[in-house]
Amino acid sequence: MSEPDPAMPLGTWLAGLPDEQLIRLLELRPDLTQPPPGSIAALAARAQSRQSVKAATDDLDFLRLSVLDGLLFLHADASAVPTAKLVALFGGDDRVLTALDDLRERGLVWGETSVRVTAEAASGLPWHPGQVTSEATVPDPRRSPNCWPASTPRSANSWSGWSRDRRWAGPGTPGRRRTVRCSDCSRPAAPPGRRRHGDPAAAGGGHARSAQGPTGVDPPDPVVSTLAVADTDAAAAGSAIDVLREVELVLDTLSSGPVAELRSGGLGFAR
Repeated sequence: MSEPDPAMPLGTWLAGLPDEQLIRLLELRPDLTQPPPGSIAALAARAQSRQSVKAATDDLDFLRLSVLDGLLFLHADASAVPTAKLVALFGGDDRVLTALDDLRERGLVWGETSVRVTAEAASGLPWHPGQVTSEATVPDPRRSPNCWPASTPRSANSWSGWSRDRRWAGPGTPGRRRTVRCSDCSRPAAPPGRRRHGDPAAAGGGHARSAQGPTGVDPPDPVVSTLAVADTDAAAAGSAIDVLREVELVLDTLSSGPVAELRSGGLGFAR
């Protein structure tokens, strides 16, 4: 298989694949066969469509989604990225190569020593591109009060004078003219519980005193909570009562003033 140049499109790469790999691609992505594509160019265009890409990423695990995230972070949707650079981004984890091979089979990435990714891969991620790779270091929510100096009132009123033309204070700037800097987030501090435009997702979690994720190539460890059977039954009973109340409200509304469509003979569907 020939190595792609930085601008090689998916169609050119698919044209060089053997029949066995093309059959494997269609097996993994059956939506590409309905209707059957008339040419390799049509197959490539369909494989890069948003609807097809989202369907192809539905059954991917966390590791493979993280690899797509890393490729988008390295701008592999615009030009080929060396595979070694991608592996280095994940700390030399050998699992990245296995995930990359699987993504090649699905036609989501193409290339060998240098790889590219379709730009629509961002629509298949359950997070914003770059969250796993560029925001691997998450500020501890318990340290977020450190974003506020001891002499600064911790209230939203302190930010009434904040303007977008503020910049970092240079060395030697008097304290009264300094811009508050968040030591945990490496960005200007924001009022508690509020995320400013342009902040990373992790900063919003720090201000809200809650952890944000996912971050890093390892899958998140969910915390499973156990409840007593009586508590589960009580919650279900409460939900059922809420449904009954809503139904009662609808019936009362219709009985007090029937809608005009019902008076004229019923409801219909407009074409």
